[in-house]
Amino acid sequence: MSFAGGDLDMQPLSKVNPKAVANWGDPPMETRPALAAKVAQCIARWAENETLLGAFLALLLHANEQAVLAMYSGLENRSAQLRMIRAAAESSLPKDHAEVITTMLTVLVKPVMTERDKLAHWTWGYSDQLPDALLLAQPSRTMRMLMEALRTQRSKGHVDVPSPFDDIFVVRDGDLERIKKRGEELKYYMRVALGSVWQLNSPVQRAVNIQELSNVPQIRESLDRQKARQNNQAAQSQSPLPRLIDGG
Repeated sequence: MSFAGGDLDMQPLSKVNPKAVANWGDPPMETRPALAAKVAQCIARWAENETLLGAFLALLLHANEQAVLAMYSGLENRSAQLRMIRAAAESSLPKDHAEVITTMLTVLVKPVMTERDKLAHWTWGYSDQLPDALLLAQPSRTMRMLMEALRTQRSKGHVDVPSPFDDIFVVRDGDLERIKKRGEELKYYMRVALGSVWQLNSPVQRAVNIQELSNVPQIRESLDRQKARQNNQAAQSQSPLPRLIDGG
């Protein structure tokens, strides 16, 4: 199984149809129910992965599962959640094992987490010129458009606000399928990670799980880069100082 990485690889509206009219005020999900269902599936998949992350943290800390899950869930900041797991891994696992886990958090977990948060917290719209797509933009972006509309409105009628489309993204079925696949693959690798720290597994099985994680292409590439940097730093620190030549 290969993990297809990538962070929100949808195309901006400026490249898809720069003359499209983007609508934000009407309920967009009702206009594209099939896509709306897939958005919900992607968000639900993350909920499963978040549960696995909490369970993983509990196994790392060998602590009361309910207490650990309460602490983890109480952290609303995603970065803080990942830092907690990273710190637990670095303090409780052998160095090589911890490096695999922390790399997994960076190259597998964080991109899927970021995608989910965009689907859940960004603003949705649609365009009649793109009947097979939804539109997605940062809330700050749509708030600026709303404020511009309020400033220019002279009646109760509809107000069109010209706006650049570079930071409005087009969301099609294929984009959501890729996000859904990444969530499903992450769920698999989270289970492998759980197996690598579950004490009821034999040492041999835990080692097999660690090896499987370390062979995931994104993890292996990142580990190799880290190793190369460490070797380069070590070589530089061991190189002798240049001799000063007395010109006299």
